[in-house]
Amino acid sequence: MGCEYLSECHQAYEDTEAHIDRLYAELSSEQLGWTPDEGSWSILQCIDHVTVVRERHLKELRVAVQDGREKGITGGEAPYGGETQLGQFLLDAFEKPEKLETFDIFQASDRPDPEEIAQSFKEQNAILIVLADEADGLDLGRIEVGAPNPELGITSLAEGFKLHVKHDARHLAQAEAVREAAGFPE
Repeated sequence: MGCEYLSECHQAYEDTEAHIDRLYAELSSEQLGWTPDEGSWSILQCIDHVTVVRERHLKELRVAVQDGREKGITGGEAPYGGETQLGQFLLDAFEKPEKLETFDIFQASDRPDPEEIAQSFKEQNAILIVLADEADGLDLGRIEVGAPNPELGITSLAEGFKLHVKHDARHLAQAEAVREAAGFPE
């Protein structure tokens, strides 16, 4: 892949999958489903939420990459430039430790099925990696993509790919915090 930005996203997606695989290998179903308190998510719900957000955004990303190719919107010396107000707001928000309100459409299941979530995540991750590879050479800053909740507006394609890097990292950190919480089952 020629674009360093997309290579970094690609690597981050692979790292996220490896992290989730480790959680599944190291933890029991009871541990994956344990919540530290009422209103908090379990490790499994953190992963489920990531899959819910990805599921809603993959179509938008796929269309943006396809449109960019069809219209010949290729990159120059800095193919990943371009910032939108919404994209920067979301990227910044995902790096802050404060809890964010989750839109109803992105809520994790109350009783997620571990195997179903693992399979869904792996399928989505494979698609996300392919899309990042297919976007190589496009002008990621000039191509627009709907946000995971398109009602919010648009981001650049560069921000669209980076949103998943930051969002995944945020929820993996949340999952690790659950693992470190007092009362976590042994």
